[in-house]
Amino acid sequence: MKTFPLHLMSRKETLQAMEALWADLSAVPGEMKSPAWHDDELAQTESDVAAGKQEFVDWTIARREINRR
Repeated sequence: MKTFPLHLMSRKETLQAMEALWADLSAVPGEMKSPAWHDDELAQTESDVAAGKQEFVDWTIARREINRR
């Protein structure tokens, strides 16, 4: 098993590695199943959005904000 020197990587490099891993893991639709608790979280988020407790943010804007931190 190959390991990565995460403790030596910048936050930006770590996020880029995570994005690359996710792109690889999700490359084949249906191959990877979400855990059951994801459905509960999605339902709660939908309910919160409908009630005005949460709002969606465009992924491009969210990523920019995450990278800025």
